[in-house]
Amino acid sequence: MNKKLLVFTLSMIFILLISINVQAAEVRTVAIIEFENSIGRYYYQTRGIEKTVQDRLNTLLTNSDKFRVVEKDKISEIIEEQKFSLSGLVDESETAIELGKLIGADHIITGTLNTLSINEEKFSGYGTTLYRVKASMESSIRLINVTTGIIEMANSYNVKKEFQGESASSIDVRAASDDLINRIVNEFERDINSYKFADSESGEKVQVSFTSTPSGASIEVDGLYVGNTPFEIPLELGIHKVRIYMGGYESWEMSVRISRDMNKIDVNLGKAGN
Repeated sequence: MNKKLLVFTLSMIFILLISINVQAAEVRTVAIIEFENSIGRYYYQTRGIEKTVQDRLNTLLTNSDKFRVVEKDKISEIIEEQKFSLSGLVDESETAIELGKLIGADHIITGTLNTLSINEEKFSGYGTTLYRVKASMESSIRLINVTTGIIEMANSYNVKKEFQGESASSIDVRAASDDLINRIVNEFERDINSYKFADSESGEKVQVSFTSTPSGASIEVDGLYVGNTPFEIPLELGIHKVRIYMGGYESWEMSVRISRDMNKIDVNLGKAGN
């Protein structure tokens, strides 16, 4: 009887440990990049509001048991060190992916505040005039997989709110924008918490061959020297920064998405100065 009890207890402990490991594996590290403010007409009244989006997303996702959020100060430090531009991080997936790898993130969240509209409606009659303001904001948010380079989510949010008794000249544009941003952030939080992430390809590798004309050129992958052409090396699926160079020749440098179908890199190095 004691032996059966011991076996049962050990089995339950084993199942519990597996469950804990599975749950831990589901926690994803995300880096939230400061959004770009492209609001236009109301830019000066809303200047700095892009940081508000980043802060509120940080707070909401930090409180989620599905995500581990990279500290904002660490992100800012790497951006400054590497001389990344905000527009490049928002518009160019490769730049965002490079940042993500440097800070150890699985996913990058970035986006743009596209438009802010404030429209006044006036109702006159019976000796009185009533005002109402309709405010709306449109924002696009992207979730980028750092390993594969795939944009897994690209959602557009258009939120609205009415302000009774306000006119276009009396409304506090900044306060209205804060309210609309809260709605955008809450909608995105709902979407990302319900999003079914694809199984991670991290750790899966494919044999990649490097050749060049002339041969004997040095190969760097993600900033590290790996050998000279012709050469083969196993690389994880996803985007890698590759540089092939040789003295007296122009270097070749490109971010390459390695896949099962894209596993051969053959370059022709031109003479320097030609």
